[in-house]
Amino acid sequence: SKGGSDSLVGVFLLLGSLCCDGMTGSFQRMFMDEFRPSTHKLMAGMNLWSIIILSAPLVISGQGYDAVMYCSSHPAIVRAILQFSLCSALGQNFIFFAITGPGPLVCATITTTRKFFTILLSVLMHPENVL
Repeated sequence: SKGGSDSLVGVFLLLGSLCCDGMTGSFQRMFMDEFRPSTHKLMAGMNLWSIIILSAPLVISGQGYDAVMYCSSHPAIVRAILQFSLCSALGQNFIFFAITGPGPLVCATITTTRKFFTILLSVLMHPENVL
């Protein structure tokens, strides 16, 4: 529905995401000043905690099992998942380098700019979804 409740939810989600981006910078700066991790140690730690936090919901909901069963019955998708994972890891390198190198402000600027262009491209490619 054009301009319906989905659009309002999307706007609030976008605003929430941008607010979290704004708060993240100061937390990242405090963390970096205290612990001084390298780019790849920070990336490995983040991914390890993501696995730990997401393992329980995947097991409890059964979605982890469903995913494994789907991949086993559609082996061609495994290659696409691995390609996506490789691209994601490459992109993470740039983001974590921006955090550990120039700093959280640069990372927040990059992230916000990326979101802006993603939204702009989405609007240009799908004008029927405009608010």
